[in-house]
Amino acid sequence: MTICAVIPAAGRGSRLGLEIPKILVPIDEQHVIWNILCDLLTPVVDHIHVVVAPKAVPMFHEILDGEASSTGPNCRGDAMRRPAHCQVTVSSQTQPLGMGDAIFGAHEYWSKFDSIIVIWGDQVNLSPDTIQKVAGHCRPEQTIVLPLARCQSPYVQYDLHGSRLTSVRSAREGDAMDDVGAADVGIFGLSVSGLKESWDDYLAQASSGSLTGEINFVPFLPFLSSKHNWQVSPIEIKDPAEARGVNTVEDLEFARARYARLGKR
Repeated sequence: MTICAVIPAAGRGSRLGLEIPKILVPIDEQHVIWNILCDLLTPVVDHIHVVVAPKAVPMFHEILDGEASSTGPNCRGDAMRRPAHCQVTVSSQTQPLGMGDAIFGAHEYWSKFDSIIVIWGDQVNLSPDTIQKVAGHCRPEQTIVLPLARCQSPYVQYDLHGSRLTSVRSAREGDAMDDVGAADVGIFGLSVSGLKESWDDYLAQASSGSLTGEINFVPFLPFLSSKHNWQVSPIEIKDPAEARGVNTVEDLEFARARYARLGKR
């Protein structure tokens, strides 16, 4: 089983009051979000591919070059702890057309692996246990690995009926949400076989979001489950804090305090 992690990270930290790629936002004096995601992923994947905005490519390469040339244990991102087998590649999303476009636009980088782990570029609150469980549930044959946490006022809510994922509701698109519901934690496992073909099939009939005007990635998952009969492998995540990305100043303060409290995981 080979796994490629795909990180769509073309967003900027503008809502944080920062004009840098969100994945390069500092969490402490030595770590940006990328460093933490890299440390979480490298024990369980063979390759990491990051999709950033075109202007961010040189900045991200500068971070990678700094890691590659580091020689001490206190280097930024603790690059010396990165397993030698895990390679990192970078590409750009020329137009901000959504997460699905970023993921499948990078198809050439992940197409030869058995599975991909998609992880949003701001999910700094994920635990190593969650990452390991996702990797452990990945299968080469038509499987969706879906970690879910029970959250109050979920931003995105997943509706499961038996073994089928029937719908995904999004507050961002104006959908009616439950007071408490099953929310994703910003990480998904997907088999590679047949995935791109299923995405192309989805695009042929998908409608744009009612408010964003985007063709989003998460509504593709119930299409895979209900229309293409992919197996859903749900994982219960007990700590709803893992679902919290870094979208606001308050989110960033929370992530920094949590990382300082938990230490290097």
